[in-house]
Amino acid sequence: MTELLILAILLNGEFTIYKIKQKIENNFSVFLSASFGSIHPAIKKLEKNGFISAKRKMSGGGQKSSLYSITTEGKEHFKNLMTSEIIESPACSNQLINIKMMLLGLLDENLRKDTINLIKKYYEIHLLTAEELLETLKDSSVKEKEQNYFQITHLKNYTNNISFELNRIQGLNLRQ
Repeated sequence: MTELLILAILLNGEFTIYKIKQKIENNFSVFLSASFGSIHPAIKKLEKNGFISAKRKMSGGGQKSSLYSITTEGKEHFKNLMTSEIIESPACSNQLINIKMMLLGLLDENLRKDTINLIKKYYEIHLLTAEELLETLKDSSVKEKEQNYFQITHLKNYTNNISFELNRIQGLNLRQ
């Protein structure tokens, strides 16, 4: 996720690692907290793979400074990350979906539709899984139903939330 955000930020210009961190905090802190400890290795990896480049210089105070920019390969990698399957753990996938939704405006119409459809597919699969689990819990004996009350209640809310997200995403598809 950090790599995706770094590439998205660099699509808008050249920035130092400090400015990249600031932009992540200002624009995405609701979904992801990024420290220098997570940003620095991600930048090194992106640079090693040729997705970003760095101009190194000495600052006015005599310290080394690097200005990072995205390469043509990095732009393609950004598109690939945006349109890749969401296969992370459920906790991380929600963060990733929110970040991808925030970045949709950086994609052309076709890639935007592809990304929206991937997110829709992810939610559809999770909705089916949650509904199956809910049915299993509802079919339990009276005693088990009492024990499963909180699970059943939570799963009902969870399936409602996923249905809401699917409807919202369908609205985005219609807007295209």
